[in-house]
Amino acid sequence: MNRIGLEGTGPKIRWRCIVSFLVVALIVLSGSSVSRAQATSGTLLAYEPFGKSGNTPFALNGAGGGGDKGWASDWVEQSGSTAVPGYNIASATALTYTGLFTTTHYATGGYAYQSTGRALNISAGGPFASYLSNGLIGAPGQSIWFSFLLRQDAIGATPNVGLSAQGSDTAWRTNPANIQLGYFGSNSNDSSGNAWWSLQYSGGTVKTSVPVVKDQAVLFVVEDTFGSNGAADQINLYVNPTSLGGSAPATPTLQYSPSGSTAFQSITYYGGDSSNQSSLGDIRIGTSYAVVTPRPTGPSVPTVLAATAGIVVLILIVIWVVAARRRVVRYSN
Repeated sequence: MNRIGLEGTGPKIRWRCIVSFLVVALIVLSGSSVSRAQATSGTLLAYEPFGKSGNTPFALNGAGGGGDKGWASDWVEQSGSTAVPGYNIASATALTYTGLFTTTHYATGGYAYQSTGRALNISAGGPFASYLSNGLIGAPGQSIWFSFLLRQDAIGATPNVGLSAQGSDTAWRTNPANIQLGYFGSNSNDSSGNAWWSLQYSGGTVKTSVPVVKDQAVLFVVEDTFGSNGAADQINLYVNPTSLGGSAPATPTLQYSPSGSTAFQSITYYGGDSSNQSSLGDIRIGTSYAVVTPRPTGPSVPTVLAATAGIVVLILIVIWVVAARRRVVRYSN
C-alpha cells in the first residue's frame, strides 16, 4: 500500500474537517450575542413598547415601564379614566410591519371623545438635553426622528398621534396646535370620499398618497428639523417606507413647513370616540432614521445553551482528530 499517498491525503482531509467544525462552533457560540433587534446607527432617545406586565387588557392611564425609556411620567388620560374597555393596553392583535422590529403589546382606544398622552424626560441631564430650548425639545438647527405604528380598527374612526408642548398631567392636550398625524375624518377625504392618512397643523390638513385601510397597520416616520435664523421648522414625513434600518428614502411621502413652532415635550394619542376604534404601537424617538426603524433579527440563543453546544462541538473535533491520526498510522503500517 502506498504510504506516501495515505499520509499526503490524510492531513488534508483532517484539516478541512477541522476548519468546518470550527466554523460551526463559531456560529453556535456567536449565537449568544445575537440581539432581538438589529443594531443601528444613532441613539434611541425614547421608546414605548407598551410592555408593562399584566393581564391584558388593562387601563393605559397610569401605565409605564416594561422596557420603555426616555419618559418623565406614566400615561395620562384626559379625564383620568381607567375604564376597560377604553384606553387600554392590549395584546390580542399585535401591530406588525414587514421588516420592522415590533412587539406584542400596544395601546388601544378611545374613550368619550377624549385624548391621552405621555410626557417625555426633558430634564437638564436627560436624553433630550442637547435638543432643549426654552424647556422644550426644539433647539434651532437640530433634527429629531419620530416613528410609530397606527391602525384603524373601526370604519370611520379618526385616530391620530401628535406632538404637544404640554407636559405632566396635561400631556394629553394638543394646544397650542402642533403636528398631528393620522386620519381626521372629512378633512382627510378626497372629493370621492376616499380616506387618506394625513398631517395636520393648526387646523390645516395635508393628505398623503397612502389610503386608510381598516385593520392594516401603517408606519409613520417623521423627521422634524427645528428652524434657525428665522427659517421655519421643516417636517419630512415617510408613510409606509420600504427601506428600514439604514438611510432614509431619498424622497419623503410629503414635506411640510408649519407656520409656527413644532417644539414639544409630550406625545398625544386620540384613539376615537369609543373603545376598540384604533391601535397604537412601538413609539420611537431618536437621532436618526435608522434607529427609529430597526430591523428584526433571529431570536437570541441563551448563553448557557450556546456554551454547551460549543463545548460539544470542540469535543467532537478532538475525537475526530484522534481517530484520524490512528487511521493514518494504521494504513501506513
